[in-house]
Formats: sequence, structure tokens, C-alpha cells
Amino acid sequence: MTVREGAASAGQSGQVAMMFALVLALVLSGLIALVGDVILLYDASGRYDNGALVGAQAGASQVDTAQLRLGVVILDPQRAISTCTDAASLTSGLPPGEILCTVGAGGRSVTAVISRRVPMLFSTLGPGLTITREHTGRIAVGESQGTPP
Repeated sequence: MTVREGAASAGQSGQVAMMFALVLALVLSGLIALVGDVILLYDASGRYDNGALVGAQAGASQVDTAQLRLGVVILDPQRAISTCTDAASLTSGLPPGEILCTVGAGGRSVTAVISRRVPMLFSTLGPGLTITREHTGRIAVGESQGTPP
């Protein structure tokens, strides 16, 4: 082995370590970006799910008291929708205009739907993903079950 060959191999031994460090840095930064996007989606999904659930339950508690005195247990549609929207908005952190609350055909249930596009911070796959959460609450009143004593 000549002096010249020994110098060339000694200078190249650091190139492998440098390339490994660069590739590892790129892979780790991509992994960190992916984890960050997943955390954003998980957080938004939980907030929207909780908002829809709380909204539906709150709306289902708005019994029409005038009809209740007559022995009919149905919801007051305007109050049910308003209460559903307000509760879902407070819980999810979204403006009331982005929450859809509807009263069922029989007037005994409320459905809350939250659907929103969540922007991704690091993803190059597009502007984000749409998360949709829907919950239905049935009327909440102390109806008796069984026979009276």
C-alpha cells in the first residue's frame, strides 16, 4: 500500500458517517412531522366528538313544558336546537355556525353534527383532512317505568 492510497481511504471513511447522519436527520424530521399531524387530528377528533355528544344531550333535555302538562312528552324544537348548538359550540371550541343540530321527526331526539376540515401542519398530502362527528340524544325526562305501587 502506498502513501497515496492510505490517504484516500482515510479521507473517505468520514463520508459514510456524514451520509448516515444526513439520512437519519431527514427520516427523524419526517417522523416528527407525522407524529405532529397525528396529534393534531387526534385532538380535533376528540373535541368535535365531545362537542357533538354534549350538544345532543343538552338539546334532548329541552322538553316542551306546555305539552308535558297535557301528558305529551316531546321536545321544544327551537329551544332544543338552540341549546344543542350552544353546548356543542362551547365544548368543541367552534363557532355556532359550523354546528348542525336537528330535531328528529317524532320530536323525541336531537342530532348534532360537527364536520370540519383540520389543516395539517407538516403534511404535503393536501390542505388537511375532514373530521365528521355525529351524535343523537334521545329525550331526557323522568318517565316512569313499571307499575305504580
